[in-house]
Amino acid sequence: EGIPGFYRGFVPSLMLCSHGAVLLVSYDHFKVLFQSVLVASCCAKVFATTATYPLQVVRSVMQQRPSQGEAFEYTSAGRTASILWQRSGVSAFYRGILPQMMRTVPQSMAFFSIYEYVLKGMAQLWSLSHAG
Repeated sequence: EGIPGFYRGFVPSLMLCSHGAVLLVSYDHFKVLFQSVLVASCCAKVFATTATYPLQVVRSVMQQRPSQGEAFEYTSAGRTASILWQRSGVSAFYRGILPQMMRTVPQSMAFFSIYEYVLKGMAQLWSLSHAG
C-alpha cells in the first residue's frame, strides 16, 4: 500500500468538513421553526447527517484494505461513488445510517442544549457588565 495507503479517502474526508457548517446553518433555520432546542437540534442533526452521510460511506469504502492479491477498485471518490451506485443504487450511500443517527443525534441534542445555556449565560453577563 505504501504512502498512497495513508491518503486513501482523503478527498471525501476534506469534503466532510462541510458537515459542521451544514449542521450549524440548519440548526439556525430549525430554531426559527421550533421553539424547543431539543426538537431543532434533532431535526438539524438528522438533516446534516442525511446530507453528508454518502461522503462518509465513500470514505469508509475507500479506506478498506484490499484483499491480498486482489486489485483495489476504489481508486478515487468519483469511481467509488460510481461503483456503489451501480451495485446498489441510493441505498448503498445510506447503509448504516440508522445506528449512526442513534449515536449522534442525542450527542447533538446535548451539545445544542449546552450551547444555548452557555449563550444565555454569556448574554446575561454581558448585559450586567455593560448596564452602568
